[in-house]
Amino acid sequence: MVFLYKRFGDKSNRLLQNMHFEAYCKDNNMEYHNLEFYDMEDFYKIKDKYSFKKIPKIFLPNLNTRYSIIENLSKFARKLNIKNFLIFDYMNIEDRNNIALYDKQILENRDKTIFVSGWEFRVPELAIKYRDYFKEKYTPKLEMSSYIYERI
Repeated sequence: MVFLYKRFGDKSNRLLQNMHFEAYCKDNNMEYHNLEFYDMEDFYKIKDKYSFKKIPKIFLPNLNTRYSIIENLSKFARKLNIKNFLIFDYMNIEDRNNIALYDKQILENRDKTIFVSGWEFRVPELAIKYRDYFKEKYTPKLEMSSYIYERI
């Protein structure tokens, strides 16, 4: 199972980041969840069983605290030699469209819980392959988009 746990940018950048991770997981039949998409669920009418939206805002830690919790759990698991909890960050330009690296880190560990992040994770061929799927899933729903235009 793959979780995108760290956001980069605002709405459109996060959508782009999500699309690449989601396309890769979809193409490899891996369960995928974006932990940082909870604030856009209503806009796109999508629900995720691991959504932070289910946590009352008063109890939801800030972004850096959430990241630290996940990263510290990973370090703790490594110290205990627990190997089913992994984190991979794709922040170097060399990571872009590096399918061999993605397969080695993500696909070969598909039976583990994997937390991913990074602006440089890119699979443009898969994003194009699933363009109709993304178009349907991430087209803003009419009632929500008209609500936004009324408020502007």
